[in-house]
Amino acid sequence: MLKSEEKVRNFLANVANRLCAGGYFICTHPDSNVIMKKLRERHEVDEEGRYITGNSFYSIIIDDLNVPKEKGPYGHPYGFYLADGAVGNRREVDGHAAIEYVPEYFIVFREFAKLAKEFGLELIETNNFHDFYSENI
Repeated sequence: MLKSEEKVRNFLANVANRLCAGGYFICTHPDSNVIMKKLRERHEVDEEGRYITGNSFYSIIIDDLNVPKEKGPYGHPYGFYLADGAVGNRREVDGHAAIEYVPEYFIVFREFAKLAKEFGLELIETNNFHDFYSENI
């Protein structure tokens, strides 16, 4: 969905057109700042020069630790894998395990919120998921 501004606009148009009057749209997404911080602080480099971080539950891979700002807010990919086949796949290649990552795209939240406003969607609250969970458990 976040590969291009056009895809984001299509998504927000669908949300706005299908949301009941007075309804709420709840959007959750990975925090790109947290992802990049984890990658910069603790990563391995694979044989193709890509940066990887994660644990026994998930794995994230990215080609470059410097997201180019001149490219704009859309189309910054990373790969995501979640254990047990929930997202991505693990398979055998030449006798060792290989992960097939699912492509995801970073969100620049202020740009997303700005576009959402164009579709009549009003931002009421924004929280990092860990903070939201801690406050509402």
